[in-house]
Parts: sequence; structure tokens; C-alpha cells
Amino acid sequence: MKIALCQYNMIKGDVGSNIESIELQLGIAAEAGVDLFILPEFWAIGWDLTNLDKYADAPGTGIFAWMAEKSRSLEIGIMGSHPCISNGSIKNRAVLFGTDGNLLAFYDKMHLFDLMNEDEFVQPGKTCTIVDTPWGKIGMAICFDLRFPELFRQLTLEGAQLIIVPAYWPAPRLHHWRLLLQARAVENQLFIAGVNRSRGSGGLSFGYSSIIAPDGEILVEAGESDVLLITEINIESVKKYRQEFPALSNRKHGHYGLF
Repeated sequence: MKIALCQYNMIKGDVGSNIESIELQLGIAAEAGVDLFILPEFWAIGWDLTNLDKYADAPGTGIFAWMAEKSRSLEIGIMGSHPCISNGSIKNRAVLFGTDGNLLAFYDKMHLFDLMNEDEFVQPGKTCTIVDTPWGKIGMAICFDLRFPELFRQLTLEGAQLIIVPAYWPAPRLHHWRLLLQARAVENQLFIAGVNRSRGSGGLSFGYSSIIAPDGEILVEAGESDVLLITEINIESVKKYRQEFPALSNRKHGHYGLF
């Protein structure tokens, strides 16, 4: 499958400008024959927690409807996170649309970043998400989730071959971002795709979106600037790699108390 990581400097609170930027990049990706186009966390609004009630959309409306329409019209899969209001509460929801515009899956961020007060404005999700797609089995996580290996191991045990992590990972913890993406790939022997916001003028985040192979190799990695990274991966190679180096088969199931 051909994947595009859209790393860019979204403008806080300016939904219209952010959509314009993404429409341009989507067009480029579609022309390049991309299967799946991945956006950062809160790609349409930026990190604007105090106004989430203003931006949050119900399932199937607003930004979610826009993503579905673009997937359908361009015949390209799209994934990214946006605040979703459901049952009276706001969730940080990642959605994955197929090339026909249908919603394949969604995931509500479990681990909220209380150091930046996310827990004051967002309700945490309670279940992990894995979905069988035309490209393979894909798991979903968001930003701060990356620090919790339990989630990634559960997705692996449920069959994930690729886990996608839209993020708004803050400076100055670049070393953590790169290290954890590789660790989650190596320990679970699968592909990891992490998509971060570019550095921008404020310097809150730093970019370095990347795709990591099951053996920990960095297949493609951005710098700090806006960029559309396009690369191709063979998800089925996960099975071959696990057969050649069967580390996961040595798990002591039932000994850990968790899995």
C-alpha cells in the first residue's frame, strides 16, 4: 500500500485555512496514487482545547462529513483526529475512511495528556480499535497513547499489522517521539506510522513524522517543516518477518497478569 503522511503547520482555530491546505495536499496524494492519507491530531483546529465545544462535530457531520466526501470523490483513504461530540461529551476521535467514503473505524483517545489539561476538556475512550481493511489489519492510537505499550500490545494480539498514530507531539521531547515509535514497532513486530504537526512559528511541536518497519528501520522520516511524505509498504511482510524472527511466539501468555 502507498501511504502519505501529511505533516503541516495547522493554524489554531482557522478551520477554513486548514481545510484549504489539506485539499491541496490531498490532490497531490491522489495524483500520486496514494491509498491512505494520514493527518495529524486535531488537524482542522490545532491545539485549541478551551474552544473544543465550538469545533466539535457529531459523528457523520462537519469535518467528519468533509473527510468522507473527500475520500469518496478522490478514491483515497483518509485518517486523522478531530473532536467529536457524542452522548453529551467530547472525545478526541480518530476516524478512518475507506476509498469509497465509508467509515471503516473510529478510535477515541484513551490516554489524555493532563500536563496540557486535555483531561479537563475531553472524555477518554475506553476501548482499543483494530479494523480489517483492504490493505491489511490496522490499529489506531493518538499521540500520548504512544507512551503506553499495553495498548499497542493489545492491538498486536488482535492481529494489527500497522498501527497509525496521528499526533500533536510537543517540543522538546523529540527524542521520546522517535524512540517510542521505534520501540512500539520493534516490540510488536509491525509497521508504525506516526504523523506529527510541523514546527511552525510557535515551536510547540517539531514534526519528524515517520514510518517504522517491523525491525525498527526508519523507512521515511520528515524534518521540522511542512511536507507530504509518500512511501510504499508491504503490510503482508509483517507475517514473513514474524516467521523469520518469532520473538512474539515466546510470550509467556498468562504470566504477566495483563494479557
